[in-house]
Amino acid sequence: MTDETQAARDMSAAIIAELGLTIDSEFIPFSQSRNKDQTYPSLNWLVTLKRNGDEVLSTHYGAGSAHCPAYKDPTLGRQDSVDRFKAIKLQCETGRDGKPGRPGVWIKPDALDVIYCLVMDSNVLSSSGFESWAEDYGYDADSRKAEATYRACLDTGLKLQASLGASNLERLNTAFMEY
Repeated sequence: MTDETQAARDMSAAIIAELGLTIDSEFIPFSQSRNKDQTYPSLNWLVTLKRNGDEVLSTHYGAGSAHCPAYKDPTLGRQDSVDRFKAIKLQCETGRDGKPGRPGVWIKPDALDVIYCLVMDSNVLSSSGFESWAEDYGYDADSRKAEATYRACLDTGLKLQASLGASNLERLNTAFMEY
């Protein structure tokens, strides 16, 4: 991690603490997640962002299999080993960092990563509308799926802005620029 990235993490964490932001998460097994049709397994949660204990919003959040503890576990052999893949698949299904026969502890999403994603989604508020947003982010303006993504981002942005205020949302956005 570069010094700039660490400084951005530290600044973001300080603002998050100052604003009283926390997340709660509920694990969703890969086989029951919105990503279940994807080729590779992923970790999935329903996350709830809170400010001073009050709910701001709830949304689905996912992290790729490289976020599984098994992905980095040197005891599982080579990066492409069958044992490593089995352990990753198990962790994505159970939400625990264990190996077969040992359940382990719950895998939690990184709060900074979750809040970063929400803040980045809220950048939709600076777009002049769907077509402008679609062009800026490389979506097809004729796509219903793209429009659904736009509307989800807009909902997130409006909820964040209502809870935090425009100036605090901008502070977070600035802090996350080097994240």
